[in-house]
Amino acid sequence: MVRGTVDKALDLLRTEGLIGTRQGSGSFVRERTSRPVGLRPHLEAAFEQQQVTLDFAGFSSETLHNALQEPLDKVRSGRLAPESITVRLLLPDTTAPMAVPVLVDGLQDEAVLRQRARNIALTNAGGIEHSVEMLAELGLVQKASVQVKVHRASSLFKLYILNRSEALFGFYPLRERTVAIDDTAHTFYDVTGKDTTLFHHAAGPDDASLGSQYVQQPRCGSTACGARSPTSGSHDRHPSATRRRAAAGEACAPRLRRPGVLGLRRSSGPRGRAPTP
Repeated sequence: MVRGTVDKALDLLRTEGLIGTRQGSGSFVRERTSRPVGLRPHLEAAFEQQQVTLDFAGFSSETLHNALQEPLDKVRSGRLAPESITVRLLLPDTTAPMAVPVLVDGLQDEAVLRQRARNIALTNAGGIEHSVEMLAELGLVQKASVQVKVHRASSLFKLYILNRSEALFGFYPLRERTVAIDDTAHTFYDVTGKDTTLFHHAAGPDDASLGSQYVQQPRCGSTACGARSPTSGSHDRHPSATRRRAAAGEACAPRLRRPGVLGLRRSSGPRGRAPTP
């Protein structure tokens, strides 16, 4: 069969999202985008690349925090060896009323519920920051960076973009739940990330392909949604890592606590570690 015919057929299959291609690995049959997928295998595959970039938009990054632990453990043990890791988080600004969480009674805003959401976001974003940037401090990767943006909108969906080539998207299920806060029961509507069904899309051979649009458009939208970008920190491998941290990265954990960034106050806790809510 003529090589050009084969290449044209493969391009058509890629455009339809039926196959994927990895440099050095060839083409492989991909799961249909109409079927739900799990985050963990795609996340681990992303860490096989030299330059790892993870973009997340959603409520708190709790699922991402948990799913990252296995590939990060493999980096620590030497089974995975990326050169750089960049994580970007787009989270809701909890200083203002939100669509969720809200009280079931009258759909009213409740400050203690937003405080609870703030604590969850701080714990997980801070955990991701500490785990990722510690790899650079230990000399296991050349560069590690975690950036956080907040926006004035309620997160009703979650989106992961892996290495600018794959997108996983799903809507949060809305649940009614009752939680005791300061010995007072609050019944409210909330989103549950662990129950979200994710659908997978991969970039095609050109920018006009359906998969490419799924990957590119959300990345463009993050710059147009009014998101605010706090000062971000990064760590490069260097013999004087302690001095570099003091000079360039000491504000990494406090920036997650500044008013206006998740609405949290500055804390005197250990760098990169967040208090348990």
